[in-house]
Parts: sequence; C-alpha cells; structure tokens
Amino acid sequence: MSDRVVLGFMSDSCVNHQQDEEELMNDEEEEDFELMECIKCFNKNDSRKLNGNNNRNSIIENNLTSGESFNGFNNVNRPSTRPFEDFFNIFFNYGAKDTFDNIQTNTEQEKVHRSSISNKEYRRIRKKVLERVLKQLKTNGETSMVIPKRREIKDIMDTMFARSNGYSLKVVAYSFRKVWTKIFRDIVESGMDSKLKTIKKLYPNDTVVYVPNHRSYMDFLLLSYVCFLCKVYPIPNIIAGEDFLQMMLVSDVMKHCGALFMKRQFNDQPVYKTVFKEYICTLLEEGSFLEFFVEGTRSRNGKTYHPKFGILNLVIDAYMQKRVSNIVFVPVYVSYESMMESQSHVREMLGESKKKETTANMITGLLDSITTNFGDIALKIGDPISLSSFLADPNNEGLRKNRRELSSQLGFSITKSLNDNYTCLSSHIISSLLLQYLGDVRLADKRCTIPFSTLIEKVSWLKDEIQRRNVPLYLNEAERMPNQMIERTLQVFKGHVEMKGLSIRVKSPRDFLLLSIYKNSLAPVFTKESLLLCALHSLRLKDVNFEEIVELETQPFDIEEWKERCSVLGELLSLEIHPQDMLDSSERFNSTLSDMEERGILTCQKVEGGKISVKINNLGYFEFVCSLLWPSIDTYSIIIGYCCLIANRGTIHSFALDKFVKSCHEFLEKLYHETSVPFYESVSVLTIRNVISRYSTWNILHRVSVNNVNTIQISEYYANQPSEIREWWDIISLYAKYKQKENFFDLYIDFVPVNRISKL
Repeated sequence: MSDRVVLGFMSDSCVNHQQDEEELMNDEEEEDFELMECIKCFNKNDSRKLNGNNNRNSIIENNLTSGESFNGFNNVNRPSTRPFEDFFNIFFNYGAKDTFDNIQTNTEQEKVHRSSISNKEYRRIRKKVLERVLKQLKTNGETSMVIPKRREIKDIMDTMFARSNGYSLKVVAYSFRKVWTKIFRDIVESGMDSKLKTIKKLYPNDTVVYVPNHRSYMDFLLLSYVCFLCKVYPIPNIIAGEDFLQMMLVSDVMKHCGALFMKRQFNDQPVYKTVFKEYICTLLEEGSFLEFFVEGTRSRNGKTYHPKFGILNLVIDAYMQKRVSNIVFVPVYVSYESMMESQSHVREMLGESKKKETTANMITGLLDSITTNFGDIALKIGDPISLSSFLADPNNEGLRKNRRELSSQLGFSITKSLNDNYTCLSSHIISSLLLQYLGDVRLADKRCTIPFSTLIEKVSWLKDEIQRRNVPLYLNEAERMPNQMIERTLQVFKGHVEMKGLSIRVKSPRDFLLLSIYKNSLAPVFTKESLLLCALHSLRLKDVNFEEIVELETQPFDIEEWKERCSVLGELLSLEIHPQDMLDSSERFNSTLSDMEERGILTCQKVEGGKISVKINNLGYFEFVCSLLWPSIDTYSIIIGYCCLIANRGTIHSFALDKFVKSCHEFLEKLYHETSVPFYESVSVLTIRNVISRYSTWNILHRVSVNNVNTIQISEYYANQPSEIREWWDIISLYAKYKQKENFFDLYIDFVPVNRISKL
C-alpha cells in the first residue's frame, strides 16, 4: 500500500513529500567535501604504549603526555617547550579519521576502514531516524498533518543532531590547550587507557556510554579533550541541554565536537520525544559512544546529586527492545581544585537568579579568568557496569519486569561508582578543615583565625586519614608537603581566604559557602562515620565543649537506640547522601563501628543492664566528621521548627513555593546572625528545597497547585495537631551540634509571614 493511502497524504502534500524525499536521498547535490574519516577504534596498530608493567593506572606515552606521573596520574596539560610543538602534535600526529570511530566491530572488520563519516553519512543517519520516527508516529496514531510533522521533524533534527567533525575537534583541542595551560595547572587522568583496553577485551562488540559527574560547564568537552590527547577513541557524542543553542558559535563548536542538544522538558511534545528517542537508539545501534550526565544538571554545592532517569530510561529501553546486544556504562569522576563558576554557584545557593548563558557572558567570564589559575583537574575512570551482567546478578532478579526499579537500581549504582572513584585534591582538604575550625559562628571569639602551624598539623592528619581509606590523592610535585598544600590553596582561593599575620582567616560568610562546595566533594568518604557519630552525639545530655576537652565518655545507653537513631538520620538526609551509605542495617552499623574501634577512635564497653558506654578518644576527629553533616542537619531542624511556628498560628496557610523557600532562607539568615544557627552553610537554598521534598515525602508538607501557582502547605493532619510537628522538632534537633533555646518558639513566632494565597 502506498504512503499516500497509509498516512492519508493530501494530493498537494504528496509533491512536497516527494521533494523532501529527493532532498534527503540525493547525496550528489549536497556538499561534496568530507568533514572526517572514521576507522575502527582500538585497532591493534593504534595501541598506546604503557609506561610501567604492573601500574594499575597506566601512563600513556606520547608527545603531549610525556610528563612525569604521580600516584598513577598522567598529566595531559603540560605546556609545550618548543615553538609550534602543540600545533604539529595535534594537527599531524592525531588522525581525524580516528576520533569519531565506533567500537562495534569484530576482529576481521577491525582491519577494514569504514566509509567516511561525511555529509553523506550524516544524511544517512537523518534518513534512518526520519523513517523510524514516521513509522513510530503512525503506530501511535499520530498520522494527521503528516507533512507539517515531516517539516517539524526535520527542523528538530537540524537543531538536535551532532555534526561530529574530527578536524573541528583538532582546532578546539589546540585552542583549549593554549587556554587551559594558562588557567589550569594540571589536568590529569587515571586509568583511562587500561580501563578502555579492559572494556575492549571484555565487551568487544558492545556499546559504551560514559556517565561522568557534573560540576562545571567545562565537563561538556573536558572528557572529549582528554580522550583526544590520550588517543582514547572514539570521542563520545555528548548529550547537552538546549540552553547552549542561545550561545552563538559555542553551540556550533560543541556540535562539531560531537554534542547533541535536547530540551529540558518535552513529555508533552510527542514528535520531539519520538525524534530524540529514535536518535539515541540509532546512535547506540551504530556503535557510537555516548556521554550524558546522570545527575541531570550541574551540582552547585559539590555533592553528587541523585540520578535523573530520563536519558537513562531511553538507553535501557534500547537494550530491553533488543536494539543493541549490550550497553556498558563507564563512570568518570571529575575533581576540580577550583571552578570558574564557583561564585555563580554561591549566588544560586543564596537564592539569587542564575546568570543567563550567552556567548558574550562566556567571553567576558573567560577574559576575567584568563589571568587566574584554577589549579588542577583530575579525572578517574571507574569499573565498567555492563547492563547485561547487571541484570544477570542474582541480587537484581526480577528487575527486567520492573523498568522503574531497574532504572533506580542502575542509576544509584552509577552514582555510587562515581563517589567511589572520587579523587581528592588539596583544596578539598583545606576547605574541610577551615569550615570545621572557623565555620562555627558561636566560636567566632575563640576561632576567628586558625594558626598556620595548627592547620599544618590538621592537614597532615587528614591527608593520612584519606590515604588510609585508599582514596586517590593527587598532589602536584611542588606541593606534597602540608605547608605547600596550604600555600597553594591560599593562591587558588585568593580573595576568599587570606593570611593575617601567622594565621589564616575566611573573609566573609559567603566564602564559607564557596568552601563548602569543595568540602562536600570530600564528605562521601566519611558519610558512614558521620552518620554514626552524629547519632552518638544525639545521645548527649548537654552540649560538648570541643575547645576544652579532648576525649569524652557517654552515659550508658541501649545500642539498639543508637542503631535506630542512625537509621532515622539516614532517612532524614536521604537527599543529601547516597542511599548505599546509610546505616539502615545492623550489618552496616556493626561494620562501621568495628572499624572505628579498631582505629582507636571509639572504645565501647558493656555495662550492667545490657547497655553500653562509649568513650570518644579523639574529639577533634569526632568534631571534624560530624561537621560534614551538621550544617544540613541544622537546615532540616530549623525548617521543621518553622513549620511548627506556622501550625501554631491556628490556621492553615498556603504559600507560593518560591516565597516559602525565600522566607525559610531569610529565617535561617536571621538565626545565623543571632548565632542560633552556627553554620552559614545551613542557609543554602538548595538544601532548603531538599528539605521541602523530604518533608513532602513524609506528608508533613503538601505541594498543591492553587490558581496555577505551585504552593506549599502544612498537611491537614499536622496542621490540626501542632504537637505532632513539635515531636519531629524534638527528634531532629537532637542531632544538631547545639541544643536550641528553650523559648525558641516564643522568640520567633512573629517571624512567620502572615500573607497567604488561600485558606485551605
């Protein structure tokens, strides 16, 4: 049956349809130059030499990466030493035909070059996607107005599709090299060569998907840049948001470097959704490498966000529908010593509007930063996660029939792998210690500065603790001693942290928020210990004076209560920490406690009545580990108290969500300046939004739409029984560093806003 009958074309539309088909298939009339050629990657003739025999993190030898390695890290950002060295190395030693090759080959085919990926190849992909989209729309009953849809589909494809071009990538790599050697000292990678070779051996015919963490705009091309310099091919196609399309030139550069663009939301746009899905599946079928950020957006506070499942679901669907034989996810953790967007992140954490992405703003920011050195960047690749092996695991039995649970389990496995491949940098260590020692406003009279000698001791101690946990630590050869690390960090954070005589101080409360970005990168290393010790802290009878004592013994208590408090705290902070780091089982609790006893941090002793007494042998360690969670705990505690103040008014108010977030932020700011909240990190709007989501899950708060406005309200049950919210306040506030004032609710009842949208 003809297309005219099946799709209901009108006679006038048939002419347009025929013309469109001729435009799509007539390769000879299109541009006749080729953008790049492509050969099978991992060709035996292109294998990189390894420097060293048993080093688990291989060191790649080539003209651009011949610098000294340290702890298995290979620096790909060494400045050139001879005139035009970078130019000749990039443009003549790197074949464009290698860069966008696919891995889906067998042994015999590896010796044969594919036809070049040119305009002809690009049109072939377009035609393939177009045919599948039309077929899918027809199957879904979307057959009316087919010709406009065909035009719409083509417009979508023009905007969305990548135009991978090896020559453009060379130009970008050369430009980046000249710029990045100025603004970054070292860009190091660990394990890319060896891990990719392992993937080649284990999964020779499978599709690879890179899933890096997302901290900075640099992430979009950083992995491609490092892959290119290390000759790890093919270069992945990057899935980016359409925000970049507003940036002239930048979007074109990204397209030619393999980026494809997608809208943030398109569930109500069936045509767009179908095109995007078919394009992703087609790329996977073709064996192209993909790269997407499983967190969905940049992390402004340095934490690894919980996974977003949109793109992940599409990739899983391609496998479940047997369009690909297997998919291998490759986690890549990117650590920054300092980010260009740090100030922008701080503004967003304080609720200020996000600066619009434009080419002019980007160029202005780049020019402002060109004289600033942002330190080091470290990339570490994790163990591959094979989707077929993941489903074959007995622990994941039944996930094939539950796609939602499969996405959840797989997504959290990827983010856990990201955290496990975290690389620590000097700024992360210094930031964490400065926040512990100087971040408490209640101790400002005693701890307004930290002596340089004291900080040296603390850096040496924390460095040892990190290495004891087998966490990779990258230090430049010029800063391997604690005093060198501190001096380097002072340069990186110039204008935010400064020397004052023989002591160091943080200049303003906003700078505490900036430091927290880097502290939060380190925090997952200690999450289990933080939960256990914060729960132990909740069993105290009075506030602990960390300045005057070095050890402390608790009153006897039931160990089961300790376990219960660990579980409650993990549930409370479930949006701040990874679920697999919760102490929600006796096995995890006992394992963490035993480890801390072995290292002499705690001493547990059984007493009469089946209870135990715990002696804390190092209160400095105790304070440091707890300080990683205390700011978040204060936010959760104060907002539940704020809800209690609202409920005590006797009427139910519905507040616009944004205004409610703003009023919570202002309340926390007020309490900080009155020293009722000790940490400025607690005022972060990002944490406040997580609190609202958490309490909505617990049905303490309800999100409702009133007159098409997103609003928040106290649930009816708790509004009618304010004492129930008060009980939550009593429980959650126990975990905070300090107890709140007894007359807290009397002091701040007038601070609750009286404006409301409607009485519900």
